[in-house]
Amino acid sequence: MLFLLAAVNTADAAKTLSVTKTQEIEAPVELVWSYVSDFTTWKSWTVWNPEMDPEATWSYQGEAATVGHSTEWTGPELGEGKMVATAVEADKAWTYDLFFDGKDKAYPGGLTLSEADGVTTVSWDFNMQMGGLGAALFGKKITQMIGQDFEGGLANLEVMVEAAQAEAVLAAATALVAEKSAGL
Repeated sequence: MLFLLAAVNTADAAKTLSVTKTQEIEAPVELVWSYVSDFTTWKSWTVWNPEMDPEATWSYQGEAATVGHSTEWTGPELGEGKMVATAVEADKAWTYDLFFDGKDKAYPGGLTLSEADGVTTVSWDFNMQMGGLGAALFGKKITQMIGQDFEGGLANLEVMVEAAQAEAVLAAATALVAEKSAGL
């Protein structure tokens, strides 16, 4: 009887499922920001990309790094969705609403960045309201799946940004050597 009562109470209560994953990237915050604040780059570093769904298509609206910048996608594996930037604090915070399957229900998420000694820490978070019984039955599995996707995306972001940083350092060193050689 107590189990049944607990199940009924759980079914009535909504629960917020939260996921936060963090990654350190050896690059200046401005470079990392250029990737996270522009939805056109997301399919190159998140796990929701052409490799996952080769038939997917993406479209983009608005100016990168501004409120209202958005992306929409559709594909047999990724489904239909939209993300819209809702708050922007340059080089610090990028907040968005995520919508699935043409529905009006928004799921908020965002990335925050901070830099210390040339290393940028990126935290990616997501919150989702779920009915009590659904949360009780599937909440842990859903947060694990989202967490794995975030970890994969942040690892890809680290590789891409650190490669871009290495290219920039090499180009600067090459230019300096050429300048010094020309002055001899």
